[in-house]
Amino acid sequence: MLHGSPGTIVYIGSGLCSDLDAFLSLDPGSVVLVEPNPDLSEELSELADTHPRVSFLPMAVAPESGTGTLSVLNLFDLSSLAKPDGLNDIFPGARVLQSIPVQTLSPADLCARVNVSDTEPNILILEPSGTELPVLKAFAAQDVLKNFDQILVRMHRLHLFDQSATPEEIAAELNAAGYFAQIPAGNLAEDEIFEAVFSLDRGFLERRALQDALDAHMREKEALREELSETAEARRLAEKRLDETRTEVERLSAEKEALREELSETAEARRLAEKRLDETRTEVERLSAEKEALRREVLDLSGQAEALREALEKSRDENTDLAQRLVRQKKKTKKAKRARQKEEQTGTDMMRAKEELARVEGQIEMMRDILLKEVRI
Repeated sequence: MLHGSPGTIVYIGSGLCSDLDAFLSLDPGSVVLVEPNPDLSEELSELADTHPRVSFLPMAVAPESGTGTLSVLNLFDLSSLAKPDGLNDIFPGARVLQSIPVQTLSPADLCARVNVSDTEPNILILEPSGTELPVLKAFAAQDVLKNFDQILVRMHRLHLFDQSATPEEIAAELNAAGYFAQIPAGNLAEDEIFEAVFSLDRGFLERRALQDALDAHMREKEALREELSETAEARRLAEKRLDETRTEVERLSAEKEALREELSETAEARRLAEKRLDETRTEVERLSAEKEALRREVLDLSGQAEALREALEKSRDENTDLAQRLVRQKKKTKKAKRARQKEEQTGTDMMRAKEELARVEGQIEMMRDILLKEVRI
């Protein structure tokens, strides 16, 4: 079982520590009894006062420091932070007397409080009643399990609490941490209580550390190989993107040159457009001047037309006068004819009358032409 001269023995779930004499026989530097059940506090305090190397912590060990609820049973050694589950099937008379809040310490805080480190061959006695596995896992996770060279596990094989574990699970957890044990012959599977001492194989820890370092080195090597592969791939992609970028730059340069030429052509077209615009403005001004001149000419022509109308009106009046005169002349001619007939005028008078008639008819024809032209205008 336990052997050597330990520095510190830490007993978790000590109860009344009926094995104290056996532990003191190992000549430890100190023995720390950790028990949260308040019904046992007085006796444990007296025990600590009796033995100078013994100290008592009235609290429980849990994965985290703080406060937990302790189920105090009439069978005091089964009091636990875990909830009973199947307990009455095994112990029909067991019952919870009270549920009380108790202070809890994490494994790391416990080791710091009792000044336990891996510089001495310390012993851990694990008997927390129903929480063996979560407490053991917390010791490993908080890297303080290695502070103990020997670990004595004492537990019920039967499932009594909701967090109960099997001995195989406890052994597997300890083996993974480098602790190994020879299970005593009397500790067969049919025994109600499982008890075994697991000793730390520090060579195993060194080998595991070396293996972990080797695994880390291999992982790092593989990561470097992958990184190198990724770097090569990244370089290939970068070169590909560089080629694509060069092609894109050449395309953009060509587009830029085309745009520059288009801009130059646009500028020339704009210059020509502005020139045509100036010419158009000049032409518009010229046409406007011509239009104004034509407007004035039209006004002049309108005046002339008005004058012609007035002249036509006057000519009409004159024609009317001429017509009246012609009528009178015709009457005179008739009278002349009658006079000629009467007075047997000579042929000379007749010729004059005809000439006068031709002259009047010519004036009438001339006036008619003038009127026709006025109408066309």
